[in-house]
Amino acid sequence: MDFENLSLRIFTSIILISLVMLSLIYLDAYLPFIALVIYLLVFYEVLNNFKRNHFFFIFINLYLLVSLVCLELYLFYYFNKEKFFLFLMIIIFFDIFSYFFGKLFGRKKILPNISPNKTYFGFFSGLIITVICSQLLNYYLKIYNSYEIFIFAVLFILSTFLGDVIESYYKRISNIKDSGNLLPGHGGFFDRFDSFILCTYGLILFTYVTN
Repeated sequence: MDFENLSLRIFTSIILISLVMLSLIYLDAYLPFIALVIYLLVFYEVLNNFKRNHFFFIFINLYLLVSLVCLELYLFYYFNKEKFFLFLMIIIFFDIFSYFFGKLFGRKKILPNISPNKTYFGFFSGLIITVICSQLLNYYLKIYNSYEIFIFAVLFILSTFLGDVIESYYKRISNIKDSGNLLPGHGGFFDRFDSFILCTYGLILFTYVTN
């Protein structure tokens, strides 16, 4: 394991998570604007660093645009601070635990030609620990029943994984390692928010169905 890069990744992650949580607590009224700024940065990276003369370029821009619309609709019409916090923590937990255990103990790759860092051990370790953590958080927050929080957690765990795979595939066909270089240890904003982007689809759907 590259411990220097891991330390840099952890340091940047702590700063990003802290900023996100502070925004959620103190700047919740400005979240639609903050979300728009982040998506504009992702669009900027796609336009400047990825291949344009490819069908996937059209797909990825539509994919980002629909995600932005889903998120803005949620923030304007369905936003609940505790539920959104739980949503974010599921993404963060899975990202951290799957990466950590995959790096330490993962051997067999899931998609070696697309996302070589994804291992079966990392995926299932992240899934199990995240489901447990989501149950504990939900017990404290008292948002959903046990069945609903299980569905909620699994939905966003799978979305987190697939969102990462989609961006990894686009990087492979564009022959680039990172979407940008603004976030030390992570690459660009698309690299960091790739999992979150797909999760917004499930967020608006789950919220609409359960409201």
